[in-house]
Formats: sequence, structure tokens, C-alpha cells
Amino acid sequence: IHATMASLNALQKATGDLKEPYQKYTDNVEELDAMAISTGAKADEMKEKGRAYFADWEKQSDTITNEDLKKLSDERKEKTAALFDEILKARQKTKASGQPLLADLKDIRTYLDTNLTPDGIKSIDETIKKANEHSEQVTKDIDEVIAALDAVEKALSAMAPPPEKK
Repeated sequence: IHATMASLNALQKATGDLKEPYQKYTDNVEELDAMAISTGAKADEMKEKGRAYFADWEKQSDTITNEDLKKLSDERKEKTAALFDEILKARQKTKASGQPLLADLKDIRTYLDTNLTPDGIKSIDETIKKANEHSEQVTKDIDEVIAALDAVEKALSAMAPPPEKK
């Protein structure tokens, strides 16, 4: 996001030949789009792996006969599952804010495809300003995902991995 916005802002301030800064912006939009697709796929995979992980944890917990230990295991699972849910919520929030930003960035690119002139760029100053403001919110949303991931990592790092199934 930072590189894409920086290249858009550089294009907005450019004088002379606009093709090079426009190409840089276009390349950054394409890279951001590819990253969004990849991140979405990884998030879906993480969600499925999380479900499997907690199902395995549940099965293991069911084998514990000591009620005190079972209760501790169940409590830890619930706390960890809640942290995992925070990742999913934060990811959904990021997706909800990020998709419109990406759409706007693509629309700017498409508009400038046929109007790459100083006047064309000036005519979308307000759109660029709004995209910059929107990108700040998306960046904050991404930071929430990272914080949620860190919290789960911290919670899980204190645990031994589940035993290998034989």
C-alpha cells in the first residue's frame, strides 16, 4: 500500500514526461492486486487449518480423564480460539476496507490510461486525496491483523505442538 500510494503521489507531483511515474504506479497497483489475491487465499487456508487445529485439540482434550487438567485444557483452547477469531475479524475488516481502496486505485489507473496529462491528473486531485486518506485506514486495519497474529503466536509459542498422529 505504501509503495502504491507513494507512486501515485509522485505521479500527481510529476512534471514533464508522465509515462515513467505512471508506469511505476501501474506496476504497484498490479503488485498490490496480486498481494491482495494471495493474502485472501492464505487467509482462507489459515481459517481451514485453524478449524482442523481446534478440532484436533478438542479430540485430545476429550481423552483427558483428570477433570482439573481437562478444564485447564478447555479454558486454554477457548482463550486461544478467541484470539484466533480476532484474527479472522480483523482480516474481514481489512478486506472490507481494502477492496474499495484497491478498486479506486484501479479506477485511477484506468482513467489515466486515456488521460495521462497534467490536466487529467489535476482533475482527480480530490480522488487521490481520498485514496490517501482511505489508505491510512486500511493500513491501520492491517496493523490490527498483525497484532492479532502476534497475540496468537504468543499464546501458541508457550505450548508444545500437538503430538504427531500415528
